[in-house]
Amino acid sequence: MSVTWTVEHWLAPDEAAAIEYAGYWNDAGAERDKPWWVLDGDFAKLEAYLDQTGLRGDLDHCLAALGRPLRGQGIDLAAGTLWAAPVLLDAGAVEHLYCLEYSRHRLLEIGPTVLAHYAVDPQRVVLAFGSFYDLQVPDGTLDFAFLSQAFHHADRPATCSASCTGRWHRGAS
Repeated sequence: MSVTWTVEHWLAPDEAAAIEYAGYWNDAGAERDKPWWVLDGDFAKLEAYLDQTGLRGDLDHCLAALGRPLRGQGIDLAAGTLWAAPVLLDAGAVEHLYCLEYSRHRLLEIGPTVLAHYAVDPQRVVLAFGSFYDLQVPDGTLDFAFLSQAFHHADRPATCSASCTGRWHRGAS
């Protein structure tokens, strides 16, 4: 049975190619030996990497420190291989999650493989090819945002933060 994921393109191919380091982030061949390369079916490498780097533990601690479950609609900014999506979707009453990434192979090949492995419902996820500088979600629709291992790559951090302004749903934190 083939799973169909909703994919939105918030960035045109020529715009993506013009981004500094686009070649690096979109070089699938360079990532074949990385621990997050799960297209070979070896999820133990990914899980060991998440444990060894503390990424999974840090996310669990952040969710616990929040003091309440996540809810509503959120966005995983610079989602990478989408490793956090299953955790975020299970962290409360999360209805919908945008997974935003500008690495095509991570978003459209590795990410769906990760989501399928963890039995994520495709109806709860939108794969968004784009930039965290320009969110294409309507104002007032987001209840939470998640960003891991990416803010230090922002060459315009204020612009990245400003792209979220107005997107928050009333009562979101």
